[in-house]
Amino acid sequence: MMQIRVLVIDDEPKYGELISDIAELLNIGCAYIDNAEYFEEALQQNPDIDLLFLDLNMPNRDGIQLLRTLAAQSFQGKIVIMSGFDEGVLSTAYDLAASHGLNLLPSLQKPFLLRDIKHILQNHVRQQSHDLTQSFLDDSIQTEMPLDEVVFALSNGHIELHYQPQICLSNNKVTGVEVLCRLLDGDRKPVYPNGFIDVIEANGLNELLLDCVITQLINDIHTHFNTADPFLYWSINVSALDLDNLDLPDTLANRFQQADISPDNIVIEITESSAIKHLHTGLDILARLRLKQFKLSIDDFGTGTAVLENIKRMPFTELKIDKTFIEKITSDKRSASLTADTIHMAQHLNMKVVAEGIEDAKTAKKLIEMGCDIAQGYYFAKPMPATKLIEYLDNNQELINKRIEECH
Repeated sequence: MMQIRVLVIDDEPKYGELISDIAELLNIGCAYIDNAEYFEEALQQNPDIDLLFLDLNMPNRDGIQLLRTLAAQSFQGKIVIMSGFDEGVLSTAYDLAASHGLNLLPSLQKPFLLRDIKHILQNHVRQQSHDLTQSFLDDSIQTEMPLDEVVFALSNGHIELHYQPQICLSNNKVTGVEVLCRLLDGDRKPVYPNGFIDVIEANGLNELLLDCVITQLINDIHTHFNTADPFLYWSINVSALDLDNLDLPDTLANRFQQADISPDNIVIEITESSAIKHLHTGLDILARLRLKQFKLSIDDFGTGTAVLENIKRMPFTELKIDKTFIEKITSDKRSASLTADTIHMAQHLNMKVVAEGIEDAKTAKKLIEMGCDIAQGYYFAKPMPATKLIEYLDNNQELINKRIEECH
């Protein structure tokens, strides 16, 4: 008997049966119920469900109530919210589910097309396979490093940097890379930021981490690139805690100038929320960083509570739109409209716009139509070590061109 991995909850048989039929054609086990009263029973009988299609407008118990139940049960699978109601209701339900910490895929506005369901199911199976493989390759991602291991890793330079290319959408060229940090645990396995950032910030180790990142970046540039390409920008994430350090501009300028790397090639990424929280010292530090020729990027824009007036006061040269907005622009008109307005607003303020988290051609096409400047995401390239980055820069222009062509 086929393992049930997909559950559809919809009181309209034409939609429930359509999803079930497509799942069957793709050899994916799927269960369909048209009455929300059997919701908990269906989950209990099929504990391996990792994808749930949920209609909002159900008799007896509506989709909002079911989302509340899923959150209370800490449901770990992916959820696709569906509705024939206006997009405002669909968008609100999505944001509510996200606030509960539920794992969401882009919502579906009814009526939807067969190819929409096929795309979701195929991508989900592919992602589940990748996640399973990754869990065997790197189980350290899910665990938090103990403090003593973090201190040992930082003190001994047990750090790896990976670089994710950023593509200029006007000329198809790699214009920069985001620098992403991994610490090595006691077994020399890489640990991703969600496994050590909280430990570092709780124990005041942020300056030591930044120093290690800069040291490794300088070493990678000199070892693999001779010197920084004048047309390539290196984006470094800076902790909110660093915005309390008024010496930060001098420290960064001295490090890069001593390494014969122009600050003009370095982009300092600061999250929207930290820039607002540390407004007074932040303005001081940001202004001095710009005076020293560093580029400044406001990271994860759209996830915080920034006041546009404050953003206008800060000397940012770049704005990064968070992936939680980007992943919805092809399925949610409100997200698309807000993203387009953000792009135009930033460009009006003479800022470049980077869209992160681009996973497919459909999303990339939408961003090109909106006039976005720079694209970053797995659709173009995954993060990679310096040695692989060299190969990518030398050998992947045709692949980038093909990716862009697929968007037209």
